[in-house]
Amino acid sequence: MRPLPPGVALLGPAPAPLAKLRGQHRFQLFLKLGQRRATKGLVERVFSQHPDLRKSVTVDVDPVGVL
Repeated sequence: MRPLPPGVALLGPAPAPLAKLRGQHRFQLFLKLGQRRATKGLVERVFSQHPDLRKSVTVDVDPVGVL
């Protein structure tokens, strides 16, 4: 696993509050960055390097709740 860029904190993975939904196991990862623009760039970079993640990963920038 590559080190995270400076100024990026990764929290998780941790089971989602609804850990299993419709037979699928769910987990949450939280990325903490200083700027929304940096978040978008990092997420786009990850998806470009791992296009299969687009099928199973949902991104919520600045979530209000985590349910």
